Amino acid sequence: DRDARRRAAFVAGSLPLHREGPRPAGYAAWVAGARALLAGRPVSVRHLVLITDGSSAGATAEHRLEEELEACAGQFTCDVFAVGSDWAPDPLLTLAERLHGTAQFVDDGLGRAITAAIQRLRRVHTPQLPIEVTVRPSVRQVSLSEKAPRPHRLGGLPEPGRPHCWSFPTYQWEQGGRDYLLTLVADSDGDPLETELQFAMVSIGDVHAPVTARWHLPGQSPPHTPAGADSVRTLNAAARMRKALRQGLIALREDRRDTAKDLLGEAARLAVRFGTDWVLDEILAVAHIEDAAEGRVRLRAVDAGTLGPMILRAGSRPGGPPAVALGARPGPCCGDCGAPAGSEARYCI
Repeated sequence: DRDARRRAAFVAGSLPLHREGPRPAGYAAWVAGARALLAGRPVSVRHLVLITDGSSAGATAEHRLEEELEACAGQFTCDVFAVGSDWAPDPLLTLAERLHGTAQFVDDGLGRAITAAIQRLRRVHTPQLPIEVTVRPSVRQVSLSEKAPRPHRLGGLPEPGRPHCWSFPTYQWEQGGRDYLLTLVADSDGDPLETELQFAMVSIGDVHAPVTARWHLPGQSPPHTPAGADSVRTLNAAARMRKALRQGLIALREDRRDTAKDLLGEAARLAVRFGTDWVLDEILAVAHIEDAAEGRVRLRAVDAGTLGPMILRAGSRPGGPPAVALGARPGPCCGDCGAPAGSEARYCI
């Protein structure tokens, strides 16, 4: 009710920006401070808004940040705003991905950007929702990642007393859809061939969906394309597009122009396939696109110092439209029979 909303608790802490004098404490200390600040607070949405000009980058060793992010998992989420030009994209993208937020460069209008982030948080109707995956004993590897609306790697937590069950926390559910990619690595053991088998059960609240597939003999293609096979290939291709764009921009910043040309061409080819205009716009800022469908680009002369914001956007924005299963498309195939296969597959399924 209205009174409850008025009593909603907000907590805040800040560390001033520095250009002179001793360096600030660094990213690891910042998120550690946020974890301590939010511990035990009676708030449903726990979120850190981190504003940095990069002056603390040298104060945080990579392993120290990794350790602190492990400790912060599930405690709060984080949006990162980069100002100025002295920051490195990689640690900011790591913060955003591991803490389930966004990372963006703010040239001006910092107040508007923070206001928009707070407004988005106010629309959250479910702050945290676990996705539970229960697998059969022959499954030896499970991974789950969010592909849209924001790319995030999800960390699985084992369920005590349930050796084949993993819980993947997700955060900040608003109205709308999300795309997730579940990857299972399984051994065939003594499973029968050409028989529908359940490899996992995915549960969100009281909604459950089985994950089924079948092993089949090499040399025999499956009688039909499994439901969702096309959507998986689409998600993987969209991830390759984002990766090619980001790595191409990094190569350009490091003056590895041949590598940058190849990677940006690959990103352009995939962007045309998905109709992802923002990727093409980013490429146009650093290259002439001669034939996007064929992946042919010609690099421009660019100032390497201006590429940081582009690298940040490439690593933080979703890679393509929500995937819809429409039927088979070309993708990785079994070396024996030509059946569609995942990158880690060793047997036909």
